[in-house]
Amino acid sequence: MQREASLVLRRVLEQCCERVVVIAYSAGNNMVIRELHSAQTSYARGRVAAYVNLSMGTRAQALTREDAAAALGSKEADLTLLPPEVLQMHDDLDVPSLFVVGRQDLMTPLVDILAITQRKSRKTPAELQALQGKHAFGGAEDRPADAIKAFLLRTLAAPRN
Repeated sequence: MQREASLVLRRVLEQCCERVVVIAYSAGNNMVIRELHSAQTSYARGRVAAYVNLSMGTRAQALTREDAAAALGSKEADLTLLPPEVLQMHDDLDVPSLFVVGRQDLMTPLVDILAITQRKSRKTPAELQALQGKHAFGGAEDRPADAIKAFLLRTLAAPRN
């Protein structure tokens, strides 16, 4: 899936448009982050207009562990389930970024996303929207959609550097 996500982003940038907004959901964030990082730091510098990270699933890997229940229920930030290079790529992103998380999302606890967005090593500050809902916002998809719409209207209307 990572290869396909990379190919799609590269093709869109090379053949379809001048600028892109990348919106990724759950595991899709980890599938596209490498190509997004590569695009904005090398071959498509300045052409990534914004990045939206929806329900990243920071603790999805915990499901494969014997202590899955403890890991999913922990109230402490735990970024050990993410590859260090993924965290570094998020830090390196120099594009307007929005992280959206459901307050009842066990796969993406708010404390984990706070730990990512508040890292001192981030190049560009990221916005965070914590909304009522679980991982997929079932039945309440309008909440993240409205947050994303507001972010993009504000971000894309801002003058480009």
